[in-house]
Amino acid sequence: MVHTGDAELDVLEIFYRAEKNSRLYQRLVYDLQIAQDVQAYQSSSKLASQFQIVATARAGHKLEELKNVIQEEIDKIKNTPPQRESCREL
Repeated sequence: MVHTGDAELDVLEIFYRAEKNSRLYQRLVYDLQIAQDVQAYQSSSKLASQFQIVATARAGHKLEELKNVIQEEIDKIKNTPPQRESCREL
């Protein structure tokens, strides 16, 4: 069963997925080098849906640092939705 917002979260999952060319992976793993890996999941269910981002901090970096950068990326996507050319898989 599809619920309001599920399609949007599915698109967001593609945009943040752990693939090496995703925005979040690029920023945390390659650019800032503060994470070992990053994963994003969208799970729909009858009563509620969940969207999760999971990241593993690199040695010498704190979880709070990861949390802050992930929140920055969430805020960016809320304020500036991705353009079609940045969503190659769509």
